[in-house]
This record gives sequence, C-alpha cells and structure tokens, in this order.
Amino acid sequence: MQSNAANKEIRSLTGIRGLAALIVAIHHFISKYYIDYFEKQASDSLLGYMRFNYANHGYLMVELFFILSGFVLALSYDKRFGNAVTNLDYKRFMIKRFNRVYPLYFFSTIIYFFVFNLDKINRPEILVANLLFFELWLPKSFTLNNVSWSLCTEWFLYIIFPFILISTKHFREKPVFLILLATVIFILAPILNTQKLYDQHVNYSMLELRMSNGTGAFLRCLGSYIVGLAIYYVYIYRKEYVKLSGKYWYIIIGCILIFYGIDRSDILLNILFGLLILALTQSNKLSDFFGSRILYFLGMISYSIYLNHMIFLRILNFSFKKDMWIENEFNVFIGLLLFLLMTILSSWVSFRLVEAPFNSWLNKRIAK
Repeated sequence: MQSNAANKEIRSLTGIRGLAALIVAIHHFISKYYIDYFEKQASDSLLGYMRFNYANHGYLMVELFFILSGFVLALSYDKRFGNAVTNLDYKRFMIKRFNRVYPLYFFSTIIYFFVFNLDKINRPEILVANLLFFELWLPKSFTLNNVSWSLCTEWFLYIIFPFILISTKHFREKPVFLILLATVIFILAPILNTQKLYDQHVNYSMLELRMSNGTGAFLRCLGSYIVGLAIYYVYIYRKEYVKLSGKYWYIIIGCILIFYGIDRSDILLNILFGLLILALTQSNKLSDFFGSRILYFLGMISYSIYLNHMIFLRILNFSFKKDMWIENEFNVFIGLLLFLLMTILSSWVSFRLVEAPFNSWLNKRIAK
C-alpha cells in the first residue's frame, strides 16, 4: 500500500505526470500535422465528434499538472506554514521552487532562443523577458517555447501560493466552496483575458480553458490550484470520500473518458481530475498501474518531456516537408514514433545532466 505521509512520495501521482506529459506532446504533434483530419470527421458521426475532441483536448493535461501541483504543495507545506507564513519559511519555499523549476527552464530557453528563433536574435529583450518569466504578460511575439507560458504562470502562482494556502484553511472542512470558487474563476478566465488588449484575433469560447497568455492563463492556473487545494482538504478531513474514490476509481475513469470526448467540458473534467488524484492516493489497480516502473520513469522525466518536446516537433518540421507526415497513416505513425522516441531519450539525458544535478546542487547550497 502506498504511503500517505506528507514527506513520502506517492508513486502513482508521479506516474500520472508522465502520462500527462506524453499526452501533451502527442496533442501538439496532432495539432501540427493531423488535426484537420479529425476536424473533417467531427461532423460525420458521434464517433467522429468524440475522436476530434480526444485529439483536441490534450491541452487539459496542463490543468492536471496544475491540480497536482496544488495538491502536492499543500501536502508538503500545510503543516510547515501553519496559520502564518514567516519570512524564513517563505524564503525557503521560493528558493525550493526556483531550484526545482529554473535550471532546466534556463537551459531550454537559451536553446530555443539561439537555435530555433534566429529571427528574434536581434531582440535581446525577448530573451530577457523569457528568462524572467514575463513572457506570460507580453504579446505572443515574445514566445520562444510554446509551452513555457505555463511555467511563467506557475511562477507567479508560487509567489502567492503560501498565502492562498493559509486563507483557504477556513474552508478545509467544506471544500465544496473551493470547488465553486474555482468554477467561477474558470468561467471568468476567458472573459477577463488581457490578451485581447494586444491580439484582436483572440476569441476563446466560454467554458473552454485554452488561454495561454495574460490574465486568462493566470486565472486558468489559479482555478486549477484551488481545485488541488480542495481535494487536499478532502484527502485530510474527509477520509470517507477518499476511500470511496479509491473504491470506485473505474467510475471516475469512465466519466473522464466520456467527457474528454465532449466539447466545452473543461471545467467538469478538472473536477474529475481532482477525484482521479484522490483515487490514486489509495491502494487499488489504478494506483498500481500509474505506479508501474514505466510510468514512474516517465513521471520522473515529465518536466523534461514537457519542455523538450517542442524542440523535436520543430526538428521534424524543419528537416522534412510538413506534407510528408500527413501523406498516409503509416507516415503519421512513423513521424509520431520518431518524435516520441527523440523526446523521451533527450528528456532522460536532460534529467540526468541538467534537471536532477542542478536541483540537488542548488538545494545543498542555498535552500537551507
């Protein structure tokens, strides 16, 4: 049985990160080369409609990352912060987050700028904005890596997370209010999105969480973190519901599989992701699957997968004609296989040479 102790890792939660990172990578591959195929079939039948949404909903794995982060950070820091955040605790928290996120982010940003964005080489302010996590608040022309917006968003969330954690303790025995608050935030996210100020073509649909810039992206992250906090309080104070989620995990999976194929189900899926996380904290076949060696390995390198995969998507696009990968289904399969193999191999290397050693080195020197 997996440990529920705050200071011990829950293997299945690491494993699901690995699967989520792969789904994000596959989603971007399909969006680049094959989304038109699914879109054409969307109106032909119910199956075609659901297949299109399956191909299109990969962006929701970012929500799963956010919810997981909110849950795991609460699990790690709730008792440490207590009812107030001291200057020392806050400093240690921010240094820990910096040590975890920044080394690989720094290296990948440098690579993206000097290798894949040569048209921006004469604009050093773009590099500076990305290195300082400000790309989120600037026009899309400042983007180097298409997925870095989520790292920028989380960094600003880290800044306020300890205070959010303390302020939500008033609802620790009534987490349903936090779910309602998150729902309101999700609904407001596309409406209050500041990207509209400098990109007139932006038109995000209500109930969709596709925003990757400005306040829309930040609210998307904030709402997901609050869902993570809500399920943390369920995990701590409502053990009976945790046991139920662990017992009936197959119902949760079934609901996710159904609504993943339905348009504008993003908010509902976020709540279901929260229930899924609760189910994974229990001993059952689902947690055994996500705690398996393969998925656990992918989970360990999931941050590298997330940051690296766009490199190889660009390599495929630059090295071969785009039409080559959509000539037939065999080419699509070969292209996807090459893409995933290159991504996983490079992510293992970057994890071993950059992510893990630099995180360890920084923690030994400046985290204490």
